[in-house]
Amino acid sequence: MGTLTFLLGGVSSVPFCADTGADQTAMGRQHVEQLQQLDPLVTMWPLETSVENGTVDDQNVT
Repeated sequence: MGTLTFLLGGVSSVPFCADTGADQTAMGRQHVEQLQQLDPLVTMWPLETSVENGTVDDQNVT
């Protein structure tokens, strides 16, 4: 089986892992920037507080 992808906003194909029951997900900056190039309505802004995600091996990343 190859890499799984989904079509984001009808304009950009983004790789993903099937949901394992995670409470949240994150998108890499490169995919956001790619989407911004395809759709000028997509914007980013700084968060008031950092978001911390846990990885599969129980490491925390921000």
